[in-house]
Amino acid sequence: MKYVRMGSTGLTVSKTAIGTVPLQRLDVADAVKLMRNAYDAGITFFDSADNYVGSEAKLGIALAGVRSEVVISTKASTQKGNAVMAHIEKSLQDLKTDYIDIIQMHNPKILPDANDPDGAYAALVSARQKGYVRHIGFTSHDLQMAIRAAESGLFETVQYPLNYLSGEKDEELIRLCDQKGIGLIAMKPFAGGMIRNPTLTFMYFRSHENVVPIYGIQRQSELDILIELEEHTPAFDVNLRQLTEKGKAEFQSLFCRGCDRCLENCPQGIRPGYMGRIGDFLYRNPPYKYLTMEWYQQVLKIPSCIACGECVKSCPFGVDLRSRMKECYDVYMDLWSHKEDFGVNL
Repeated sequence: MKYVRMGSTGLTVSKTAIGTVPLQRLDVADAVKLMRNAYDAGITFFDSADNYVGSEAKLGIALAGVRSEVVISTKASTQKGNAVMAHIEKSLQDLKTDYIDIIQMHNPKILPDANDPDGAYAALVSARQKGYVRHIGFTSHDLQMAIRAAESGLFETVQYPLNYLSGEKDEELIRLCDQKGIGLIAMKPFAGGMIRNPTLTFMYFRSHENVVPIYGIQRQSELDILIELEEHTPAFDVNLRQLTEKGKAEFQSLFCRGCDRCLENCPQGIRPGYMGRIGDFLYRNPPYKYLTMEWYQQVLKIPSCIACGECVKSCPFGVDLRSRMKECYDVYMDLWSHKEDFGVNL
């Protein structure tokens, strides 16, 4: 297992780390076993959030006996200063610990006002002074927001979507964080399920020493692949180089970071960034997760797309998921017609 320093935090973590969104979909016993197996394999960094339902509690059970040997980051979803401490105290309780290594502001729309004594950032600083948290970080799906956070001097870590489909604009953030000694955590290493070849994204992160990917896994077989890559890291030979270039040519223009600017500009109220990726979500997750009335109502909007292109124009990367939305609509509606087979009865 490879270990790296996370910016200037002083923390040393496994280069292969775990994101716990998928733990929401596992029962307690399976989640605890999977996380403990990850630790036994040498993985020492685990990322969660207060709104990943049940994930903190499952992680707390799994790591209770080895807390001093791992690094745990989580997120406070509220942007209200008077609620931040309550969120942190709940996370401490669920994680079965008396400190959080990294507490992160969870995808805020604006940078916090560090001078507001009643703001969220002041509350995080207070939590650090009390010893509840050790480092303060920031997460965003928006590249410019992530860059501003890195430049602000307020945060020791930044979390942002990165993988081998990332382009030159994303590399700017990687260089900036490296220069400033900011720990850079990569969410969406599999692009939300779009990347089906884990070796390609694994090798991408091997070429970026200062980036720590958090892989969202929910099966032992997925963990085994990561462990095998750690133990027997392949050479980046001609074959892998060709596969990487082929994958970029096919999927780079479809890599959605999830900033939701497309939703803000769609005259039909469609959420293209998500509606164009439901097929990938269904590939990575149990179908019942998305066979809900909420998702169904969103999918029903897809045929109303008038192909105006506002979503493409508003996307910082020019991602165009309009044709994929139509494909995903057909896939989803077919599953919806058989939802009872997945134990869904609405």
